[in-house]
Amino acid sequence: MVAHRRHHFLLETFCFCAIIVALFPEKAYAIAGKCSACKAVSAELQEALNKENKQRNHIDMRGRLDSKGQRYGKLIPYSVSEQRYLELVEDFCETSRVPDYQLSKADLSRNETEDSWYKAPKGTVRGAQAKTEQREIQTYCERVMEEVEEELQTLLYEEKLNETNVEQYVCYELSPQCVSKAEWKKKKKDRKEGMDRHTGKYDTATMKEL
Repeated sequence: MVAHRRHHFLLETFCFCAIIVALFPEKAYAIAGKCSACKAVSAELQEALNKENKQRNHIDMRGRLDSKGQRYGKLIPYSVSEQRYLELVEDFCETSRVPDYQLSKADLSRNETEDSWYKAPKGTVRGAQAKTEQREIQTYCERVMEEVEEELQTLLYEEKLNETNVEQYVCYELSPQCVSKAEWKKKKKDRKEGMDRHTGKYDTATMKEL
């Protein structure tokens, strides 16, 4: 009986939390120094992108033979392949240096108004508070990456991500982590209006039709 009540309570708690997140999605990003946290995530993603092997061979999808014994199918450039995207983002929040970031409280004596995140040296994240912050930013990273996943994948396929612009896209264009909701919605509307009526594509840097 006790086990049944406990199970029922846990189920109600889970449903309540799910409803809260659905109704108030901004609460999912409840983390101190949100913009700084996003920049930390973007910096690690940018580094991972820049460290990629740019000379990878094409993905060979020619797995079948025709009646003449010739292989047929597609050769997909690695740069625009799903494999590249998966290798870049799969387990990124866990295996990158994101969990090494720690929170620095705003110093009012220096006129600092917001908390910020900094990358601690490897192997120095110790103590209960540090471990809590580690979990916080890793969870935050997972939520942001989930939110921008589809658009980030599109940008990668369209080869619009370069050596410097990941932060701009992730924190300002695709998710309102470093701008107000109103400003972000305006940017989103501008991007939508900038879409080419024929191709459905747009230049996210200039907001001009392609």
